[in-house]
Amino acid sequence: MKPLANPHKISNLILGVVLICVGICCASLTKIFSPQPAPKYGKEFNLERSKRGIPIIPENWDYFYSADIVKWSDPDSYWKLDEDWGSKENPRPPIYYQKQVVIIDDNKLKETDAYLGSDIYEVKGDVAIPERVLITCIYHVDDVKDLSCSAEVYTHEITFTNGSVNTAKDILKKWGLSYP
Repeated sequence: MKPLANPHKISNLILGVVLICVGICCASLTKIFSPQPAPKYGKEFNLERSKRGIPIIPENWDYFYSADIVKWSDPDSYWKLDEDWGSKENPRPPIYYQKQVVIIDDNKLKETDAYLGSDIYEVKGDVAIPERVLITCIYHVDDVKDLSCSAEVYTHEITFTNGSVNTAKDILKKWGLSYP
């Protein structure tokens, strides 16, 4: 009886299928593990932030995406949050924690700068939430004078939302931090 197919042709066919599968897997892994595109209005936009008097993104900060929000933070700040929050005698120092950038439309941005204090403000379940100050500014990228800012403050001394940026700056100054 005659063999149905040449064994060399079968092994070449199997090798071809394996190579195609490996190629597909490599392409998929490259897509999964490739870095995200650099966000629009990132560090290269710092000069414009300075002109408006809002905090720049520090050079050592990294970004990650959360839905349509680009969040910038100090990569070392995560371990600072995981540490013990300290005690009255030895409190954890306040930190400038994060900047969130939201592109409202091509010309309009919303930036929120988050600062965390030394004390715990509240505990929800097993999560300790620190005192914090959030300052949010909305502006058009092509108009330096168009700037609207408000603050949220959650401390033991004072708590408010949609409030005075000057009061928030005073709290940051007490914490040893500054807002331009």
